[in-house]
Amino acid sequence: MTGYALEEVKGRSCRFLQGPDTDPQQITEIQRALEQHHDITLTLRNYRKNGQAFWNNLFLSPVRGPDGQVTHFVGSINDISERRDHENALAFHATHDVLTGLGNRALFEDHLRHDVELARRHEQQLAVLFIDLDEFKPINDTLGHGIGDQVLINVARRLEQAIRPSDTLCRFGGDEFVLLLPDLDSPQQAEEIAERLLEALSLPYRIERHELYLSASIGIALNDQQLIQPEELLQQADMAMYKAKQQGRNTLQTFTQDINQKLTQRVTLRNDLQEAILNEQFELHYQPLLTIEGAVQGFEALVRWNHPIKGAISPALFIPIAEETGQIIALGQWVIERAARDFLTLQPQLPSHCRISVNLSPMQFHRPSF
Repeated sequence: MTGYALEEVKGRSCRFLQGPDTDPQQITEIQRALEQHHDITLTLRNYRKNGQAFWNNLFLSPVRGPDGQVTHFVGSINDISERRDHENALAFHATHDVLTGLGNRALFEDHLRHDVELARRHEQQLAVLFIDLDEFKPINDTLGHGIGDQVLINVARRLEQAIRPSDTLCRFGGDEFVLLLPDLDSPQQAEEIAERLLEALSLPYRIERHELYLSASIGIALNDQQLIQPEELLQQADMAMYKAKQQGRNTLQTFTQDINQKLTQRVTLRNDLQEAILNEQFELHYQPLLTIEGAVQGFEALVRWNHPIKGAISPALFIPIAEETGQIIALGQWVIERAARDFLTLQPQLPSHCRISVNLSPMQFHRPSF
């Protein structure tokens, strides 16, 4: 267990197994147990003869003579390094990402709570950056997850090299990374760091025989007096990142309350839109298509939404949402069927050459059933 022969250790104190990383507090506890004549069990870091560390489960107990006086101590040591290493590995994986070695969400949230409280106490500026890679999925799909994993490892290393030792960088899974920046000089410093990260991530990645290019969208959230829960910063940075995606990607966006209001409106509108599709709250308006001479050539079917509470909602608001959520498929189907029915009803009153035009979403052409 120790690497020493009997002749090398006979008569010596067990202190020769101690080393630079042995906890001095534990040494004090052992000394106190010896002085006060009581049992002690603890696990401490000891060293073999070759300098290799091992975890020693030490048990010491006094032996008393017939008169009750302590005559000597007996001790036993057990090498529990394998068990301790396994426990440490489990603890590490509970708070770290296996692929990159960065912290995970649990570690980030723990550091976030600590740093936000510290910033509040010392009136310091703090920022959270939500970093999402742009168009990473096609790399996995076309080149395989092995190449994709190597790209993520490279991304993690580049981000680590561009930040300070006091910053906390974590991976939330997939292609999402989150950075905690405590003790900033100003809000502008967070944007300067984000710009530096965008520049570092845009350099080519050489993985095996491939040369790949990536960009990222970064959302920034800054602490303020209105902050109630530290986790709000993470949500705000995520919303700002989504806004950066909408702006064309490869950019940064700092969170504002305006972003929050628009996203809240968006979520509400999406839910209302689903109810509107199920309950057929839409109607079609027919705009005449005229020749230069003013003769009616046909009609364009335009969908309108009359919300039972909010009234008329502009197509400029709900059509883009329907496009992004896929709800446009069901809405488009309803429009086509209603326009066809209306045309059959109106046909006897229309010239023979008259046609009804219906607007279609590009998404509909990607559906085999269309």
